[in-house]
Amino acid sequence: MLEFNKISRMLGEVETALVGLAGMSPDELLASDYTRSAFKDTVKTLCEYKFHIVVPAPFFITKTIDHLCEIVTYLETLVGNFNFMCDVVHQAHPCETHTLDLPIDLILRDFLDFGVHKGLGMQMEWVKLWYRLFLDNLKSLSSTCIQLYGANCLKYASPDEVFPASPRSYVLDLVSVVRHVDRKFTETYRGIRKWKVGRVLFYDQHGTTREFLDLAEYVANVLHKQLEIGTVSTLLEDKMAVLSLRNMVEILIRDIREMGDIIVKPRWIIDVYADLDTKLKIPVLKRVFEEMGFKTEPTAFGFRVTIPPGDIMEAVKIASTLPSMPATEFVEHAYPKAVSVIRMLELKLKEQKPLKRHKISL
Repeated sequence: MLEFNKISRMLGEVETALVGLAGMSPDELLASDYTRSAFKDTVKTLCEYKFHIVVPAPFFITKTIDHLCEIVTYLETLVGNFNFMCDVVHQAHPCETHTLDLPIDLILRDFLDFGVHKGLGMQMEWVKLWYRLFLDNLKSLSSTCIQLYGANCLKYASPDEVFPASPRSYVLDLVSVVRHVDRKFTETYRGIRKWKVGRVLFYDQHGTTREFLDLAEYVANVLHKQLEIGTVSTLLEDKMAVLSLRNMVEILIRDIREMGDIIVKPRWIIDVYADLDTKLKIPVLKRVFEEMGFKTEPTAFGFRVTIPPGDIMEAVKIASTLPSMPATEFVEHAYPKAVSVIRMLELKLKEQKPLKRHKISL
């Protein structure tokens, strides 16, 4: 599931696509077939990974790729509209003067004036909308960087504003984001070894502690038992993974509609992240934690649990039931079912000895 070399190659292909876009000739016109084609090719590369067609990856990577796909898509949409306008209404300015190196607000102003003057007012309203969405996604990517990496990855955007720059500068900013993500991925996951615990994938890493290893093996058994008792879809067999890393235990849950990450940090904090349909399970699991006396706080992508000393095994067991949680907006109705699942799971864990991991090749 977590194939280090494939993910590294994916990030390399994303970087290459963005570098190619940023490296276009300074003389190439923005409203040209070549420019539009270059943007289209880059969007195709990024958005294939957004929908996890090629490689399931950790949450911080998938969320960043999501934003990159959206940002470049809106840029491509703007370029496509400018190209269309210039094909329909031939005019030297701005069609034969504007390039990737002009400030984007100036580009937008001149094309809007051109479009309105030529009777394309309705289309210009759409252009304004796509431009706002482009800016919003840059701000959202900046916020995501701060939430997931602890620092802003972007030079030309913050969570509150986007700073004036050229389209080329924005693309180069995205290149630096990909390089940042690649470094984090390499530092975090290099040297992992692949095992299995029952029907759950298991990874460990040189330098992991005995404490992390024991905790990770326990989590793998909890996930396997959920498959056995049928509270988790069989589609998730071999799509759930537990990683015992140098500085944390990580749980990955991946399917076409399921995406969740649970990160257990030392002394002791649990961060639960979710996307796609799994987001609907988050309020139910959060309610379970709160009813059992744990302190929770919401985050941008899920919630955090702070664990009192001695309660880590219980907390991790609860967190690991995320794939079994009902996906619903009606938390009150779902809560009794969630508790029932946990009780059933506890009985199963008591009945059987823990499974041991066995080595498989990467």
